[in-house]
Amino acid sequence: MLCTTQGELGLAEWNSGNIRVLTPGWHLLECVNTSVARFRVTQDVITHGAMKIIRVRPGHIGLGTQNGRPVLLQVGRHVINDPLFVFQRAVSLTDQHISIGTSHIITVQPGYVGLCTVNGRAHFLEPGHHRINHPNFKFESMVESTREHIGLGSKHRIIVPAGLVGLAYDGGRAVLLESGKVYNIDSPTFSYCGSKSVNDELITHGSITMVTVRGGKYGITFGT
Repeated sequence: MLCTTQGELGLAEWNSGNIRVLTPGWHLLECVNTSVARFRVTQDVITHGAMKIIRVRPGHIGLGTQNGRPVLLQVGRHVINDPLFVFQRAVSLTDQHISIGTSHIITVQPGYVGLCTVNGRAHFLEPGHHRINHPNFKFESMVESTREHIGLGSKHRIIVPAGLVGLAYDGGRAVLLESGKVYNIDSPTFSYCGSKSVNDELITHGSITMVTVRGGKYGITFGT
């Protein structure tokens, strides 16, 4: 005989694998030839045999697997009677990278860019929540969106600060990038070399030469 009190619940499992939830009170027949366990109803995770009762609190998400496949549990109470289900953990939705198996949730905060690859190809993730289920997904890092150069693989995002000129090569050819623009470039032959002040008297970049002649001076060049 088993007595479950207020604030408790009991789980009785028969030899056949069937499970019954026992509410507060005295139980006799339900306890014959069974495996019985008592739990506080306030527990977030209750497990007995194949039965799992899982509570996911607000602001969190539950991670589990069912026969090896990833399962995401939303906020609330979940009753799962499946011997192939395995609960892993609950994590805060504020975590920048949540993953289980091939499932990923990436949270990019305002002012940042998420860097990742799928099948080796680079991608930039804008602010917001991103849910991705792909066996070849890889999260790389989170960087500030104001950074002068953000690069991953063949992808580049460049913001040249005011008063500077950006220096780059693409396919072996020297390229100058103006300030005040956002450059999104996808090229395997592109490389960014940094920037220099437009006030420099002489800027040499590959085949490009920029000469600034100030008042009271002469500029002299020699051709070859």
